[in-house]
Amino acid sequence: DTNECDTDNGGCEQTCTDSEGSFTCGCRTGFSRSVDASSCDGQLNITDFPPS
Repeated sequence: DTNECDTDNGGCEQTCTDSEGSFTCGCRTGFSRSVDASSCDGQLNITDFPPS
């Protein structure tokens, strides 16, 4: 079985989880998978970037 996540993160924007004969794209907390199942949608919280 080939680990599809080893090449270009499996085409996934954020996370890639390999499984037997396949793989699944995922998203970090605060994001959700887009309809294309490989990219993620979400909103950045202004508190994630405090003023310098």
